[in-house]
Amino acid sequence: MTSADPASLADAARILRRLADDFAESTEALRPASRGAIRSGASAGTRADLRRITAACEATAAAVRDGGAALHHAAYAAADHAHARSALADDARAVGLAVADTPHESTPRLTLAPGIAGIADPDQVAARASVLVELTERRRSLAEEHRSQQAALRDRLSELTVTLADVARTLR
Repeated sequence: MTSADPASLADAARILRRLADDFAESTEALRPASRGAIRSGASAGTRADLRRITAACEATAAAVRDGGAALHHAAYAAADHAHARSALADDARAVGLAVADTPHESTPRLTLAPGIAGIADPDQVAARASVLVELTERRRSLAEEHRSQQAALRDRLSELTVTLADVARTLR
């Protein structure tokens, strides 16, 4: 999974929360009928079907709400990651390192800037190399945190997919 746009994630989360609210309203509208407050000629089978549909709406509302919460959390994490990524690149440029943005990676690549250095300014070269090691470790940590957050989101959405598939099976 590549870096996601925080605004798009937040928008998707908002849509899921609205959908969850719609399912919750449907649950509340069905609840009286599923408890038997329907016309006297309704069969027990109809009431059982209504109870199953009410339970399915309730479970769907909860799963969709959880999905919205997961996307909302992911939106904040994506915004934080974008900020940390930008700060890392700025810090690297500030000390004279080369920064290569690679679209398929979650963090920029850092290298020593090309040029002539060495015998005339060994302290500067050593300092820049030391900062490169430090910032490379920060880059590694940032990338690992990003992978971990995305894996957690994938896992949570996969769990919710299974839950919703189970709900769908109960309606068949």
